[in-house]
Amino acid sequence: MSRSTSPQPTDGNRSPVNWPLIAIMVLAAILRVYRIGFESLWYDETVTLERIENGWWPLFTDWHSFRQGWLHPALMKLWFAVFGSSEVSLRVPSAIFGVACVAASYVTGKKMFNRNAGMMAALLMAVSPYAILHAQDARPYTLFVLGTLLSLYYFVRLMERCSRRDAVLYGVWTLVALFSHPMALPLIPAQVAAYFVYRRFPEYQGAQNTRLLIRTLVITAVLSLPQTGRTLAMFVLKTRGGNVATWIPVPTAAAFAETARHYFMYPLLAITALSVLALVLLFCVKSDRAARPALLLLLSIVVFCVVVPWAASLLTVPMFVIRYTIPAFAAVLLALGWALSKLDRLLRTATVAVLMILTFIPLYGLYATVDRDPFRQTAEFIHSQFLPGDVVVAHPWWLLRVASYYLDQYPGVAVLAPADSGAVGDWATTASRIWLIRSYEKPGEQIDGVIEAVSKRRRVEGDFNMLERVRLNPWVLYMEPLRLIRYGQRQTEE
Repeated sequence: MSRSTSPQPTDGNRSPVNWPLIAIMVLAAILRVYRIGFESLWYDETVTLERIENGWWPLFTDWHSFRQGWLHPALMKLWFAVFGSSEVSLRVPSAIFGVACVAASYVTGKKMFNRNAGMMAALLMAVSPYAILHAQDARPYTLFVLGTLLSLYYFVRLMERCSRRDAVLYGVWTLVALFSHPMALPLIPAQVAAYFVYRRFPEYQGAQNTRLLIRTLVITAVLSLPQTGRTLAMFVLKTRGGNVATWIPVPTAAAFAETARHYFMYPLLAITALSVLALVLLFCVKSDRAARPALLLLLSIVVFCVVVPWAASLLTVPMFVIRYTIPAFAAVLLALGWALSKLDRLLRTATVAVLMILTFIPLYGLYATVDRDPFRQTAEFIHSQFLPGDVVVAHPWWLLRVASYYLDQYPGVAVLAPADSGAVGDWATTASRIWLIRSYEKPGEQIDGVIEAVSKRRRVEGDFNMLERVRLNPWVLYMEPLRLIRYGQRQTEE
């Protein structure tokens, strides 16, 4: 094990150009851009598209504005106006934020621990399959991670010297996280809990300035009220049986192991990385006094972002979703970066080499196989067999956006999405054939008899499991069943 290295509050001795970090960021950019348009859009990405196609006011007032945050779609709306809505264009902002997360991992790891820890954290973030997956996803998660990392960076700076500039920047980046996703709320109590740890270390003089820290937290909380207030109101509505995020299941004890698998996207990589972290913690945390406050801060992030939502899901209503815990993922990589920095150079090199080899396996699966709902492939299949007089129906009705995104490009192919059996029109009897796209159905739900209304008028002549028609990633994280049913001529004519 290498000797302890204290946090370095100044950067006066750094070289003008940090070539290793630049190389890591170039690698990160290549990994995030490579095959960025290979995968079909999945359902949630078309939710982003729907939001940016609406006006500005709904960004701040509609359902998703308090369920997912308004900042990401607002930035995407500006991007969309210039670059359009292709699959690649929709995902490039996430890739940009993802590369920025690599730099943020470096500066945060360096500020918390030492330069080597920051470099290791940056490398881990650069090659992480989980980070790359979200960097190729038109959703707010890379912006969420960026806000989290820089919130932690400026929090540690506040603990060191508590300047007004650091307080302002801490508030800004904390608000970026809060306005990106409502599950950034646990960051605040996690940092407050860590504050009491930093106060016990005299070298952190900023932690002794309680008044400025309280003012910073209060101002940040007040500025976030439009978002957090409505989020809490929806949580109360959910506890009272309201129709709010009813798709979230009640988690089990296995959720913790599943969370670790998600963060590394390969079980053996997760076991190896967490074992390295556990061993270094066991042998080094007592001797590395300077690292203890930062390690407890990272532990606090994991507890408040993973354990607390899990427990609350059991005691109140389900709210635990693994991708919502992504601040804990960033915390784990920072802690692992510290653990690698504690190893002697030869042992560190060997350990990093093993981790990189194991990382290649899920990376290959990410690039060479399918991780997203194959709606594009479904549209191509329908188009290849579509006949004049055919009708395409998206079921449930909320699939209309994603089905239309791909099928509208084919002349003569229109998509219907009846909300209930009363909305099933004459097409149920007059169409030559009916193509029914089924996915994202709530368990046991038939959407008011739409399927029954079609089935009693038609016979099934083809039932295609679209997941079997693509090469799925064996370590896929998010994938809903996707069936395509083709109904033939009316039964009364047989």
